[in-house]
Amino acid sequence: MLDHPKFWCQVVNDESVHALLNSYLRKAPRYKQCDLPANIKRKHDLVHRLVFLVFQRMSTTRESKSEFISKEYFGQLIYDNFLFDIPRLMDISALYGNQHSIKLVRKVVSSVFECQQSYVSDLQQAAKTVVEILTQTENKCLKEGDGANTPASLASGRPTSHLEEMDDADFSDLVLFLSDITHTLQAFLVDVYPKCSIVFFEAGLVNKLDTIFCETLKALKSALHERKSCIPFPTYQELNTHLKLTHKSILKIVHHLINTCLLNPILKATKEDKDAQTAMAERYFENLTLLLSHRPLISELQQNFNLIKDVEAVLQTCHDIEAAQPEFILQTLKDIFTSSSKNQRANAPVQNGPSMKKLVPQKKNPSTKTPHVEENTDEDMKMMMLVSSVQDLFHDLGATFIKACLKRFDMNPEKVIQMILDDNLPPDIQKINRTEEQATSEPPKTEIVDQPSDTEEQPGPSGINDVITERKNIYDNDQFDVMTANAGKSVDKGKIHRGKKDKSDIEHWGAENEFERLRELYSKYDLVKEGDSDEEDFSLPVRESAVYEDEYDDTYDDVKVSANDLDNADDLLARRLKAQQMIRQEESDSDDERPNQVETSRQNFIENPEVVRARKEAARQRRQEDFQRKAARKKGKPGEKNQSQHPPTEGAQKETRKKNEERDRRRKEANKSSRSNHNRKSLATRKAASGM
Repeated sequence: MLDHPKFWCQVVNDESVHALLNSYLRKAPRYKQCDLPANIKRKHDLVHRLVFLVFQRMSTTRESKSEFISKEYFGQLIYDNFLFDIPRLMDISALYGNQHSIKLVRKVVSSVFECQQSYVSDLQQAAKTVVEILTQTENKCLKEGDGANTPASLASGRPTSHLEEMDDADFSDLVLFLSDITHTLQAFLVDVYPKCSIVFFEAGLVNKLDTIFCETLKALKSALHERKSCIPFPTYQELNTHLKLTHKSILKIVHHLINTCLLNPILKATKEDKDAQTAMAERYFENLTLLLSHRPLISELQQNFNLIKDVEAVLQTCHDIEAAQPEFILQTLKDIFTSSSKNQRANAPVQNGPSMKKLVPQKKNPSTKTPHVEENTDEDMKMMMLVSSVQDLFHDLGATFIKACLKRFDMNPEKVIQMILDDNLPPDIQKINRTEEQATSEPPKTEIVDQPSDTEEQPGPSGINDVITERKNIYDNDQFDVMTANAGKSVDKGKIHRGKKDKSDIEHWGAENEFERLRELYSKYDLVKEGDSDEEDFSLPVRESAVYEDEYDDTYDDVKVSANDLDNADDLLARRLKAQQMIRQEESDSDDERPNQVETSRQNFIENPEVVRARKEAARQRRQEDFQRKAARKKGKPGEKNQSQHPPTEGAQKETRKKNEERDRRRKEANKSSRSNHNRKSLATRKAASGM
């Protein structure tokens, strides 16, 4: 390894070093192209690593405390001696950007741009050059043969594309060049140095990639499909892989440029930059509107990156922007998302069952026993889809007219729509009836023929598997099943009834036996009896314990006392005397009122007001006397003090509170079964004891 002075002397003055580095960067295999034998691959990886170490050391300003170069002198040194330039940096990104050393590659490129600002102007010129090269490539791909711009008859067929007449070698070079330049842009802009994205965005790279994606890439795929039978299959597979990589790279570049240059500044803007944020949002929606003119690209972006979410985020951030254009874009994206979801469901593979079914058209000739298999070709399906896409905008146009336009304009529905809107159709197309539909012939009748899979048993002599034996149902093998193995058994037709069943008709389902069983069951509980309820004759014996004739004793209902309260002897004696007194009083009242009740006839149903007032006055006097007796009895109790004159002490208050707490606790314990679900245990015990 050379020391610091010798290394820089060699790099600056030795032209062979630059020739070696440029040769390797230009001819080294790119990403996913290195398919070499094992021994050669080891040597290639060694050279690959050594070349990168050279570039890494060339971009380092300070190797140690004693070996370093100032940034100002370093920037002037690498710029004046052409040690780095924009193409070299882009090639380094393409070769090393998709590997594990991407962080080191970012450090190399960032160091070059930080030390020398002149590379920014070179980058602007390089961006314009890249756009011009892409334009030249597009023109070369879309160049048509002689006579393409002149009107041609439908019988002459589709005009021949320039790509179909191109040599295989030139066509391969064109595909590889487009793949290489898009992959290089992706590695440089997206992976390695995103800060330079604004330069390529201002140069118009997004619009150019839009046209390449929708027209050039489509033309290359069509030309490759036409060459499939003329070139070797490995070559076809390799070119198809490069076209797929180009497709993927363009999507990533466009999405990255829009997000980095427009979306992220809008979302990260502060309240002070409100005007700049609104202007950036308007520019964002303008670019999306331009992309909407080419449906393939915007559709792919929506499917892969969900542009609807980005548009909604911008609308939530910017409230001052006009809503007409964003709503149009949002609705269009939603329509694209809905149509793409429907296409995915329609193109989803159908899982075959035990036997694979095929639609086999039957010939009209009945003498032919073997039907002819006829399938719709891909061209017919593609034509139907293109016709449907045009009819979505022009509902009055017939299928015959649209098919003629598509064949005339190389199966390009966008071009057909543009020509119809501009009213610039060729004379031979204008002569066709626009409302004429395609003459549809009666589709051939089809029959379903079973094709057994590998795991399925071969069919019997009839050639058709027995569908009945394969059927599965929840009613298999029941008493009315006649489709499976139970078909040979006799079915009890007496249990089959058609229509609604009469409730009085009980002989078919054995209700009498059911009644007897229920009668025996409920006889054990002594709850069922026959005959009229007013009669005393019972068909079944009833225990005396089951007959309850006692009345409810409501003597102590007026006394508010808990079940677990401790009773005093004086209280019990007073309650007993009071109860006897109340009974005697009720008997005397009943004796006094009995003559009045006898005298009250049915016709004289209004009582005398004097009698009512006298009865109420008597009741009031009785209540007054009861109250006076209670007060006198309470006043005469021994040991009781006048609380108004002698307030209770603190100890008496604590004892009273303690008694009250104990009383409340006993009352809660006794009555807790009346609330919520606390009595479930007693009810469960009662139910188990009843034998239910």
